[in-house]
Amino acid sequence: MVGIGPSADEATDQLREQATCCRRLARSSRTDIASRALLEVARHFETDAFRIERESQDRRGEYDNSATRLRAALASQEAMWLRVRPSTNGDRNG
Repeated sequence: MVGIGPSADEATDQLREQATCCRRLARSSRTDIASRALLEVARHFETDAFRIERESQDRRGEYDNSATRLRAALASQEAMWLRVRPSTNGDRNG
């Protein structure tokens, strides 16, 4: 089916934008539980983007260590999040 939904490149861009928004929200969340949940959602968006990208590249015959690049990008983003987010003493309700 051609022409239904976004292209693979558009879909991966949209998923990565959503992941970025989740990470931004995680940094400003009021509880550790919310931060962890948002980071997990971001990871799912990134994983889906990677899967779509890999399938698209496989169809074109261009697959080249995307998994390694994804892991490195996720590790870098997580490290940045841990440096930027202020530490809290437990979770606060509300």
